[in-house]
Formats: sequence, C-alpha cells, structure tokens
Amino acid sequence: MLIDNIIENIKPQEYEKYWSLKLSLLTAFIIGEYYTNLLESDYQQRFSKAIIIFREGYVSCFLKSKDRERFAKQRIKHILGQDNGINEFCQDLKQGVDSLAETINILEKQKVIDYRLMQKFIRDFSKYNGLHITPRHLADFSNKIKKGDLDKLKKVRVYSENIHYQVERLFQLLLNKAVNKKNKQHLELCCFKKELLNYLKNGSFPSVTELQSRFKRVALIFTKNKINILKTKSDVDRLEDSLTRQTNTTILSGQTAYKGKVFGLARIILDPSKCKDFKTGEVLITGMTRPDFVPLIKKASAIVTDAGGLLCHAAIVAREMKKPCLIGTKLATSMFKDGDRVEVDANKGVIRKL
Repeated sequence: MLIDNIIENIKPQEYEKYWSLKLSLLTAFIIGEYYTNLLESDYQQRFSKAIIIFREGYVSCFLKSKDRERFAKQRIKHILGQDNGINEFCQDLKQGVDSLAETINILEKQKVIDYRLMQKFIRDFSKYNGLHITPRHLADFSNKIKKGDLDKLKKVRVYSENIHYQVERLFQLLLNKAVNKKNKQHLELCCFKKELLNYLKNGSFPSVTELQSRFKRVALIFTKNKINILKTKSDVDRLEDSLTRQTNTTILSGQTAYKGKVFGLARIILDPSKCKDFKTGEVLITGMTRPDFVPLIKKASAIVTDAGGLLCHAAIVAREMKKPCLIGTKLATSMFKDGDRVEVDANKGVIRKL
C-alpha cells in the first residue's frame, strides 16, 4: 500500500525527463542524493524530488520543472550579476574537472585504497554535479547571455564531458573483485554509495542475486533524507508509464537545437556500443548523446532526444555538423519504434510519424 501511495502521489505533469543515458546505478544514486540533499549546502536550495529509473545499464532522471526553474534563477542571479561572473564560473568548473581527474589518477594507482581519500572523492564528485548542471540551466532559462559568453559555457561544457566516464571507470576498478570477473553486465556498479564504502572498508557487498535484480530494473525516489526503492516489474512499469504517458501517438514537440527538415526511418539507440548496423540517413532517436554517439550522428540525417538543453552534447554536435536536431522531446524513445517513417521538422520543433 505504501508503494501505491508513493506512485499515486506523483503528478506526471509536474516532472520533466532531465537526463536519460547509459550510466551506472551507483553514479546515478550519488547524483540523485546530491540533487535532493547536498545541493542545499552549496546553493541554499535543493530539488524537492528526484526520480531515477534504471533498466539494464540505462538511466532516466526526472525532476520537477519548478525546481529546475528555481535553481536556474538563483544561478543566473549569482553568476550574471557579477562583472566577471561567466569567466569565474567557467574557471571553477574547469578546476572541478581537473581536481576530480587528478584524484582519480591517484586512486587508480593505489594498491591499498586510502579510505578517507575515497570518501573525500565521493563528496567532491557529488558537489561537482552542481557545477556540471549550471551551464545548461543558464542557457535554458536566460536570454541575457551574450554570444561570447555562451561560447565560453559551451567550451567548458565540452571540456567536462568525459569526467563521468572517468568516475565510472574508477568505481569499476575499485569493485572489480566484488563479483565474478566473468560478469559482463558490470553488476558491481549496481551497488549504492553506502555499499561501495562498506565494501572498501570491510569487504561486505550485496549478493549477486540482489545486484542482478537491480540491474534488471529498479526505481529510486529521492526526497530530503529519504529514499524509496521500487523493485518489482509492476511497480517500476507503473511509475515509468505514468511519467512518460503520451496521448498523441503521431506527433511530438521538442526544442530546436539546429534547424532543418528531413524524412527518414527512425532508429532508437540507447547504447551505441550495441549498435552495429546504423544506416546513413536514418533518424537517430535516443535519450541523450555523449561522445560515443558521434559515429552514429555523422551517419544520421537528424537527431532527436528525450532530454537535454541548448548546451547538451547533441545540440553542440548537431550545430557543428549542421544536422537538424530536436532536444527535450521527453518521450521520443518510447513513442517511436525502429523502422517508423518519420518527419523531423526542426524549423517548427516537431517530429511526426508518417
């Protein structure tokens, strides 16, 4: 009954799919906890709720739109209200990336992990996510940013692109003895933050059965000082269906990242490493893109994403390659199917099934 009440009390119209990409449950857990708890110590506010839905290595994060707008206004006031605010912020973000990369390098070389250093690293990585999401909020909610400053934000955003990959590589290295080395699903990365620290301190770790269950599906609902975990297929499906329900099954709106109009066959790609036959001219539809999507983007006639803002990877690459691109459609990956013939009209900000 408690789970039923949790799901029923979530109003889908209040939420947006903020990001959706291939990511470990461990990293997603740390980020979700930061959004709803630790963010407040850095910015005097927090997101009231973060919903993480994880399925076989793919994660979607839903946040309340009002929380995002409130965070953006605070960041805009603070950064744009200073004479050299954009430059100072970009420097802070770059230093945050460099500091994390340096600590990762130290930890990867240690034969015996310095437990306190690892604790500090997790705290630093948590705090870094406040910096990481700021450029997107500045670009998405402010029309007062000069082109030169927007270019600086884009440049530092690209500079920070790979840090989450490096963090995940470190976690995997630290935990590679926790489960059978023949494991190809990286089940060790389905642990939670406390479980990671417990393993490094005393060697205890969740059972393979528990990790396999999480890898298959799990939903985490973060609020201040509380996490509700949904494990069953019916509960996770109900929550996800509620958040992604679409009434119009033929047309979807998004934000134009680069204009243009094309017709093509839809291809839904969540993990580019598993895609071997993407054909030139197909329309790439995904949650969000990262650098490993670039070979597919080069072949695509257009790019359509569920999530992302004007400074997301898909938007930046699409503008560089001059390819029609719609971002933030929220539901494209669930609404369209492989082989659907679609029209992407980025001039009007829509994608429709023909």
